[in-house]
Order: sequence, then structure tokens, then C-alpha cells
Amino acid sequence: MLGWRASGGEAIDLAVGFSHRAAGEAMGAFLAERGRQRIGYVGGNLERDLRAAKRLQGFCQALEDRGLALAGWNTAQQPSSLLLGRAGLAELLSWHPDLDAVYFSNDDMAAGGLMHCLAAGIDVPGRLALAGFNGLEIGEALPLRLTTIHTPRYDIGAQAAKQVIVQRVREAERNQRQAEQAALLRAEEEKRQAEQKARSEQQQKNSDRLTAECEKIEALAAEESLTLKRADQALKAAHDVVVACNPLPREHASRDRKSTRLN
Repeated sequence: MLGWRASGGEAIDLAVGFSHRAAGEAMGAFLAERGRQRIGYVGGNLERDLRAAKRLQGFCQALEDRGLALAGWNTAQQPSSLLLGRAGLAELLSWHPDLDAVYFSNDDMAAGGLMHCLAAGIDVPGRLALAGFNGLEIGEALPLRLTTIHTPRYDIGAQAAKQVIVQRVREAERNQRQAEQAALLRAEEEKRQAEQKARSEQQQKNSDRLTAECEKIEALAAEESLTLKRADQALKAAHDVVVACNPLPREHASRDRKSTRLN
């Protein structure tokens, strides 16, 4: 969204425009430097028209910087208009007839003030200088041209549109970069998971192979142990058979033992 610094705060997002306070300062300096000493102000509801309020602040600051101050002012709690400008100037001059310049909140109000001067026979700008703001076409249509500050509204719109486009392009590029980075991270994560899965599967295969080898070895060992046990049993049985079939007489056995000792 576009934002304006009308109230002196920060913009919502983009801010394209100008300083209303500086615009007021420029008008105050312009009138003071042309010898106007008794300067008044006519405006609408400044509590709602914050930009006009900023211009008035800048205007008063410029006068103060040059040793001047507002000689009188008249504001109303209603929107600005031609009729309000005409009535407001008439009332202000009734209070301060010696004013030599009046600053209006905008060109609509100033145009209404000029109509009062034409009706009342007041010489503009000789007797009374009138100044507005915005550079509206109505100022070009009046029999006497108003002093005003032209605002580059077309340029502001064009620049705002350009900034919106630039911002959207940058956002699109940023989103594209983020999408590419996210895709790269996903690919790396998928690769890491695939490699981890492959390692796990290989480890399982190795474990299964080792288990099979161990089981095979255990089977062979068990088979060999059984074979040895059976062989031992067979030898023992054969020995028992031999002993049973060939018993030695006692005498022979005794002589054999003696012979064995003599030898």
C-alpha cells in the first residue's frame, strides 16, 4: 500500500509525495520577503485536514524566522470550499482590516476569498495579497491569478506506480530466489535421506550376511562336535568289546605287571 507522511508519522509501506511543512515554509518566506508584514490565515477543519495543518506549521515557522507572526486567523470546523473561503476572509477582515496578505489552506478557499475581494472592491494584490496551495485549474480561470504552490500530482502518481511495479518485481525475484533455495534444500535433504537409507540397507545386508555365516559356523561346529562324540562313544564301545572278549588270567596279569617293573 502507498502511505503518506501527512501526520508526520511513518509510511505504511511506500511513501511518494513531498513535505507539506516545507511547502508552508516556502509560502511564508515568499510573502515575508516581498514586504508583507500583517499576514493572516483562513482555513477549514485542521483537526481533520492534517496536511493543511502541517503547511500552517511550516508557514508560521517561516514568519517566526523572519521576526513576524500571524496577525490574525480564522478556521472553521467544516471542510474547505469556495463559500467557506469567501465567508472566512470577510469575517477575518472585519476583525483585522489592516491585513496586507492572507494565506489560505488551499486554492479553493483562496478563490472564494478573491470573490469576496472583487465584491468588496479590495485591490488584489496591491492592497491585499492572497495565497493558496495546490495549483488547481480554478486559479487559472479567475480574473486575477492567485499566488499558489503547484503540486506535481501527475508525477507523484507516475512515481508511485513505478515504485509499486519495482517493488512487485523485486518481491517476485525474491520469491523466486526463495523457491529455488527451498528446492535446493529439499533436493539436498532427499539426497541425504537416500544416502542414509542406502547405508542402512547395506548395514542390514552386512548384518544378515554375518548372521548367516555365524549360524553356518555354529552348525558346522555342532556337527563336528557330534561326530567327535559319536567317534569317542564308538571307540569306548569297541574297547569294551575287546576287553570282554579277551579277559587276562590273574597270574598272567601279575607276571605282566612284574615284567613291566623289571623292564
